[in-house]
Amino acid sequence: MTTYRSGLRLLCPDAWEDGGRTFTALLVDDAASYVQDVEADEVVTDVAGSEVSATGYARALATTRVATWDGTNDRWRLSCATFDFGAIDAGTDVAGLVLAEVITDDTDSPLVTWHPFNAPVATDGGSFTVTIDADGLVRVA
Repeated sequence: MTTYRSGLRLLCPDAWEDGGRTFTALLVDDAASYVQDVEADEVVTDVAGSEVSATGYARALATTRVATWDGTNDRWRLSCATFDFGAIDAGTDVAGLVLAEVITDDTDSPLVTWHPFNAPVATDGGSFTVTIDADGLVRVA
């Protein structure tokens, strides 16, 4: 995981759990060869050209957001429910996930974090989900 400059202020427990904020996740198509630029990429339009566009795909909201203190490792864990991007048509290789805060539209919605997958994941026409592990989506020390 890498944090965008525009998202640093959103990686605190209060902002994550704030019910007045909306966070969304979008998938990046491996064919787009996206290279994250933490300084130049600031809003969703900066990465939208690399977003998956296959039939059945939809961005997923970050719901059931929880911030938990991990005293053993002296850090916050920011977690949420599993992301469900819909039943994406087969034939797309997904490179990773981008988390963003939703403001009005893609032009003013700041990017928060980039989560590249270890290897591209192929869609098969079934439901494409990303499950958040026990360590959380984001860990802030």
